[in-house]
Amino acid sequence: MGETRRRGTLVGALAVLAILGAGCAAAAPPTAPPPASGQDRSFRYVALGDSWAAGPLMTLPVGAPVFCGRSATNYPAQLAALLDVDEFVDVTCGSASTEDVTAPQEVDPLDLGLDLGEAPPQADALTRGTDLVTVTMGGNDVGLPGFALDCANLIAVRLGPPPFGQPCVELLTEGGIDQVSVEIAATRPKVVAMLREIRRRAPRAAVHLVGYPAALPEGGTGCWSRWPLLDVDAGYLNDKMQEMNEMLAGAARRVGVTYVDVYTSGVGHDACQTPAQAWINGVSFAPDGIPLHPNSRSATNTARVVAEAVRSQQRS
Repeated sequence: MGETRRRGTLVGALAVLAILGAGCAAAAPPTAPPPASGQDRSFRYVALGDSWAAGPLMTLPVGAPVFCGRSATNYPAQLAALLDVDEFVDVTCGSASTEDVTAPQEVDPLDLGLDLGEAPPQADALTRGTDLVTVTMGGNDVGLPGFALDCANLIAVRLGPPPFGQPCVELLTEGGIDQVSVEIAATRPKVVAMLREIRRRAPRAAVHLVGYPAALPEGGTGCWSRWPLLDVDAGYLNDKMQEMNEMLAGAARRVGVTYVDVYTSGVGHDACQTPAQAWINGVSFAPDGIPLHPNSRSATNTARVVAEAVRSQQRS
């Protein structure tokens, strides 16, 4: 995300080690179930996106390259099943940014110069016969996960310099310049250009830009034991995620594609909730998925919300 998009992080390390532990067994790209009986139609759905769409470790990774972390139960796969599509192509990939839609992506989550495979440009999966495109992208351009990890504190109270209690927000807004807001604004034209290219390559497709779910609670409180942030930083990062979603919605309007809000339905299911209620993982792999990312419950909700948006558009 920006300069931070491929920096070595604890989350990336945990994901890579976990995937290695899974044996790196790549399966065929996931496909949706056959259409329900009585349906006679041809419907092609292509999913583009980053790790919040790919769903690393919701299941063992499928498809190639394996280190994209694509799950067979991520929200695109669940959406394909809900819509009973005839052809489902999932090219989502962890660490992807808008540039990886039109250029090959070197898959190297830790930025260690490892040859973990190359993902083709995601837009190569698009055809003039594509009927539906979903895309979740922009977070890595903004660098929000990197900012969130930089804000991690080793103690739960204000005490000293980072990472020993100094609020991250003080550093990110030093001199009256909000660094995250600057990155969000700089990402908007990249998202607009990406959406225009998607429409050019798939002119008949219904394009749905899917926003990011609620990762942290509203109201300026956090949960240091589950996500080691000071309350003031948790509130700030939640505000920035909402600002990023607003930017994505504006970019979608500019191009004339559908923006799907999955933040609202996820309020109350952020990483600070009880394990039974959280749709976003804290610093754990429970119930599934990697830390600080959506789990399968979030994927199920996102698939449901996007399916409603697709069906509503088809009815209109």
